[in-house]
Amino acid sequence: MSLPNHLVEELWRQYQLEDMPAEHREALLARLRPFRLKAGKFLGQEGETVPNRLICILRGRVRLLKKNRFDDSRIVLGVFGPGAIIGDPWEDLQEPIVASAQAMEDLEGFLLEASDFEELIELHPKLGIRMLKRLYQVYMRRRRHMLERLAGFY
Repeated sequence: MSLPNHLVEELWRQYQLEDMPAEHREALLARLRPFRLKAGKFLGQEGETVPNRLICILRGRVRLLKKNRFDDSRIVLGVFGPGAIIGDPWEDLQEPIVASAQAMEDLEGFLLEASDFEELIELHPKLGIRMLKRLYQVYMRRRRHMLERLAGFY
């Protein structure tokens, strides 16, 4: 399947992959799938088991929602937009998701299945290291943000 050129160019720019070797670009592009979701729709609801995958957001925003255990309201844990990566890339972690993810606006981006992610790491270790570093950066930024928000309660 051929991916739209404008989205591929946006992917390289937003995720700072312009200097990626051609072999790695081809390997990644062969496994990425276009992803679209209408505003208001859910990628997954809290408690569901969804396929493990990564979603690279190029356009639109997603909010993560957690049910308040005292009433039926939902707490917004975070809002993620262009340049964000959401999801879980590990195929063997089939656990219920801890928060709902809802499109606030029409979403457009790319999806990478867990099996493809793991295959990329095995077949292209340097690309795998680069991807793992990027994921680590994303998760560390989120962790810092979460700790700052928690500290605000005390």
